[in-house]
Amino acid sequence: MMQAQWGTLKEKVPFSLVVALIAGLGLGLLIGWVLWPVQYTDTDLYSLRERERAAYVELVADAYAASGDQQMAIERLQKLVKPGASLQEVADYVAEVAAERRAAGRVAEGERIQMLASAAGATQPTPVPIVTTPPAEAEEPRGGLVGIVRICLILLFVLLIIVGLLLVVSYVMNRRRPRVSRPLVPSRQREPSVERVKLAEEEEQVGEWTPEDVEWDIPAESLALGHFVTTFELGDDGYDESFGIETETGEFLGECGVAISEVIGSGTEKPVAFDIWLFDKSDIRTVTTVVVSRYAYEDDALRAKLGAKGDVVLAEEGQAVSLETATLQVRAEIIDLDYGSEGDLPEESFFSKFTVELSPSKSGG
Repeated sequence: MMQAQWGTLKEKVPFSLVVALIAGLGLGLLIGWVLWPVQYTDTDLYSLRERERAAYVELVADAYAASGDQQMAIERLQKLVKPGASLQEVADYVAEVAAERRAAGRVAEGERIQMLASAAGATQPTPVPIVTTPPAEAEEPRGGLVGIVRICLILLFVLLIIVGLLLVVSYVMNRRRPRVSRPLVPSRQREPSVERVKLAEEEEQVGEWTPEDVEWDIPAESLALGHFVTTFELGDDGYDESFGIETETGEFLGECGVAISEVIGSGTEKPVAFDIWLFDKSDIRTVTTVVVSRYAYEDDALRAKLGAKGDVVLAEEGQAVSLETATLQVRAEIIDLDYGSEGDLPEESFFSKFTVELSPSKSGG
């Protein structure tokens, strides 16, 4: 019995396919865990991803708009200067970020970033001295050997992929090839079983149904425009989530999202406020509501500063905020929030967790 089952298994799963699978898995583990393991080291700001660089520019622009300290703003922008480049290139990049924000409808934010770009562009565009690493001539022989080994392993990996594909194609072709069968011996006409008769009768009774027969709990127009949930957790620096609003046919209507508005302290970003925003393509503007911590809400100066972006609302679990433009509206409900605590920072000053549910729909106005 066991021999018969083993023979059937060998017919269904070729031995060559099993060998190729094991070899590919072993090579993948060797490359991913031994030769090229993931390594996390300190990095400079200019080597960050585009999203994090833009977020850093926004923070510098907000600080410059609040303090007016041009020298401090330039010193902060110098951290984005690549080796061999100049501050003028960073100023041009800041201007590009400002243009992108204005094009996306975030006019006030774009103007603040443009002020920063003008301040940086007014300086002398001389190369910023960058401390470079020592020459790597001594490491060149080792680097050359490692490069050769890597190239050989890549070629071997590609070869294994090709061999695996050929084995799979061969296996599929062999399964499609007609097998030689024994001559058929006439037999009696089989009567349909009771189970088959019952199944056929049930299929006739079921008939056809249409989507109109299903009762939906959610209005069709709200379902068509989307339903989004986003969560911030402490350590997610540069948090900025956006969601496209489209019709059922794929027509773009606008965007909505949540982003960090203001932070406190140093080190990991500790947000005291979040921007909940709605952009309407037909209205060419962005509506923003700033949801703040209890500390920020009770601080008159900070509350006045955040009020320049839009309405300021105290964050409370279960609270709903409504944003409306000419043709769109978004209902934003705070699902969950937690405050963090650190050192000398005030109580209930920054969020360690913040979850918002966004429900866009067409405006009734």
